[in-house]
Amino acid sequence: MTEQTDGWYHCGRCGHLFEESEDGRCPVCGQNPVVSDSEMAYHMALSAPAEAEGAGRVEKTAAQAKDSGGLLKFTVAWVGFLSVIAGIIALARLFSSNEDTQATIDIGESSESMRELNDAYTRCYPLLRGYYSSVAPEIRAPLTLHPTRSLERMSRWPEELVLIDRNTLVRNRSFTVFGTSEGQSAGSLWELENGDRLEAVFRHNEEGAWAIDWEQMVRYSTETWPVFVSGLGDESGEFRLLARRRASASLGVGDVSRIILHQPSTRRPGEFGPASPEVQVDPSSEDGVKLAEAFELRDAGGSPFNAGLTQDDPLGMIRVRVRLHLGPKDENGRLTLILDKVVACHWMDIDDRGRPEPKKQ
Repeated sequence: MTEQTDGWYHCGRCGHLFEESEDGRCPVCGQNPVVSDSEMAYHMALSAPAEAEGAGRVEKTAAQAKDSGGLLKFTVAWVGFLSVIAGIIALARLFSSNEDTQATIDIGESSESMRELNDAYTRCYPLLRGYYSSVAPEIRAPLTLHPTRSLERMSRWPEELVLIDRNTLVRNRSFTVFGTSEGQSAGSLWELENGDRLEAVFRHNEEGAWAIDWEQMVRYSTETWPVFVSGLGDESGEFRLLARRRASASLGVGDVSRIILHQPSTRRPGEFGPASPEVQVDPSSEDGVKLAEAFELRDAGGSPFNAGLTQDDPLGMIRVRVRLHLGPKDENGRLTLILDKVVACHWMDIDDRGRPEPKKQ
C-alpha cells in the first residue's frame, strides 16, 4: 500500500484529481491511483494494434476529407458560376423584355409566312404552266381572275407568243406573297431556257381560288400604244407604260412636272420602246403626288407592295397605269398627250396605290 501523504493526488487510471483519502484509493474509480511500470507496458501492448488501426483510419479519413474538400470547392465554384450566368440572363431579360417578346412574335410570324408562301407557290405554279401550255383563249381564260372579260380582251390583244410543253424548263427567279387593299396576292418572276422572262401576279377570284391577273401579265391597254400615239386609233384610252422624269436644264433628273412614257417589253423587262411626247403634270395635284411617291420609292430601291417585281426594270423608270387623251398638234405637227388620271403606279388590275405599309412599332 502506498504511503499516505498530505496533498493532492492524480489518479493514473481515471484521471481524477483528489485530496488525500483515508485508504489512499481514488474516490471515483476506487483503485490505486499509481500505475506500475509493468502494468503500463501491458496496457500499451494491448492498445498498439488499435492505435495503428486508428491511425490508418485517421490517415484515410484525412485523405477522404481532402478529396471531399476539393470536390466541395469545385461544386461551390461551379454553382457560383452558374448563378452569375443566370443573373446576367435575368438582368438582360429585365431590360429587353419588349425585344424578346417581339422576337418571339417575329419567329411565329415567319413560320406562318413560310407556310402561306409554300401553299401559294404549289397552287400558282401549275396555273402558269397551264396558261402557257396552250395558245387557245378558251383554255387560258378560265385560269385568269376575270375569265369572261379576259376571253373578250384576248381576242383583240396582240399578246407575244410564248408556248411551253411539259419538258420546258421554267426557272423561278422570285416568288413573293403580299397584301393589297383587295386581299392577298402573289408576285412571281420566271425565266425560260431561251432567256425570256415571264412575270405573273396571282390573286384570289370570287370563289377564293388563286387566279392569274391577266391584265398585269400582258401589260394590257385599251389600245396598242403605237397606234394610239400615231393618232390612228381612239383619241383616249388607259395604258400600262413605263414613265421617267424629263431631264432638267442641267441634265439632272427633273421633278414630275414633265414625264416621258415608254411602251414596256413583256419578255425583256430591261427593254422599252420609243419615247412619247412630253406629258405635263401638276406636281401639287393628286396625280403629281402619286408619281412623286412612286419615283421616291424607286430611287430608294423599293417596289410597290414590296413585291420585288421591278428589280429588272430600266433604271429611273416606274410602272404606271394612266388614262390619256390626244391633244392638239405642236408647232412641229406632232400630237401632244394630255394626262387625265394616274390610276396606279403599278400594272395590277386594282387601284391600290401600292405603297408599303409602315412597320408597326
